[in-house]
Amino acid sequence: MSTAAIIDPFAKELFASMEDSDCAFAAIDYNYNFLYINKLAEKFYGKKRDELLNKNVRVLFPELWEFGPFKNGRKAVAAKQAFQMEYDSPFAKKWVQLTGKPYDNFYTYTYRVIDFKSHLRDQLRNEMKKRK
Repeated sequence: MSTAAIIDPFAKELFASMEDSDCAFAAIDYNYNFLYINKLAEKFYGKKRDELLNKNVRVLFPELWEFGPFKNGRKAVAAKQAFQMEYDSPFAKKWVQLTGKPYDNFYTYTYRVIDFKSHLRDQLRNEMKKRK
């Protein structure tokens, strides 16, 4: 976690809650520098935390800077707007649902892999909850 993120108690709590999430989760500042990534985001991006934290997204992934979903995500970040999209991820090599959410000092990305198995599992969980 970066120093900037540690100073903000809300950010610290949010990031801690996402550490063991079943989704890849990352936070950036509004200059596109990584502030936080969870364990799954390390796998998703194919890089260790220390290779990502406090580094600029454009510098780390120049080949993807103009890639359609990246470009659309950047527009949402610049406008400080929430967004959601599905796309074929060059990182995961699978379809993902990307949700972006703005906060005062940072922006979060949550990536959920979309596949038939996980979709069925979620439906089963929902049905089990209804029966209780």
